[in-house]
Amino acid sequence: MNDLFADDNLLLINLFPFLGKFLPLRKTVERFESNMKYILDTMQTNIDAHRENFDSDNIDDFIDAFLYEQKFGKKKDVDYSNEQLQAFCRDFFVAGSETSSTTLCWCFVLLMNYPEYEKIILKEIDENLGSDGVPTMANREDLPMTCAFIEECMRFKTLVPLAVQHMATSTTKLMGHVIPKGTTVYANLRGAHADPVDWPNPKLFNPRRFIDEGGKFVQSNKLIPFSIGTRFCLGESLARAEIFIFFVKILQKFHVTPANGVPPDINDEIVSLVVAARSCEVKLEARH
Repeated sequence: MNDLFADDNLLLINLFPFLGKFLPLRKTVERFESNMKYILDTMQTNIDAHRENFDSDNIDDFIDAFLYEQKFGKKKDVDYSNEQLQAFCRDFFVAGSETSSTTLCWCFVLLMNYPEYEKIILKEIDENLGSDGVPTMANREDLPMTCAFIEECMRFKTLVPLAVQHMATSTTKLMGHVIPKGTTVYANLRGAHADPVDWPNPKLFNPRRFIDEGGKFVQSNKLIPFSIGTRFCLGESLARAEIFIFFVKILQKFHVTPANGVPPDINDEIVSLVVAARSCEVKLEARH
């Protein structure tokens, strides 16, 4: 896991920022800021390289497109500063790659702890893709247990326990509670995924929650790892595609087994801004 989030104190500081002024939490803040500076500096090196080789007739990626708008764009009410470009690149890296890779890590940790599902998943993959087929999102309908397993992983180990903070734009009354205007509000995604009303026996890892009587995969609108509402994660469709395709492709080619013969403890986790397995060492053995 990237050291940026590997600190149990970060969630506490996120909820109560003033605590970051006190030792030992101050060290957590300093380490986080140092890591973030490293990421921003790395992004800036990439941006500088793009700027040096910029060709308005060959726009290859997001940075090129942003630089084009800086030079030739007419949207004066939009911020096209270098700082904004840095922030976008940081968000792509932190929210785009880190979250997907950590979710995949949990998928394999849980697969090693529940090998009975591996047999079903491998059978689905072999029957529909063989050893050389190229997985796409179009294969989801043919791989119901594979999809159900990934969904249950995202419920059982909710990656982001608290959604990005929002602010009440007006005084609101909700279920008997008054939320004053200007109040910072967090959605407890981990709590929502452990609600026994929506998820009977929530502490039980059970991918069959997402399989109907006909054996088909059924996606639930009660599963909200990407948050909900108008400001849900914009990268949801991309993240789902990445996780599904990488998961299927790896299992198509390899058996995933514990590096030391003992599956990682599913309860040994870091609960920070994201929830990550403290250990995830695996051995890949070629299947074909």
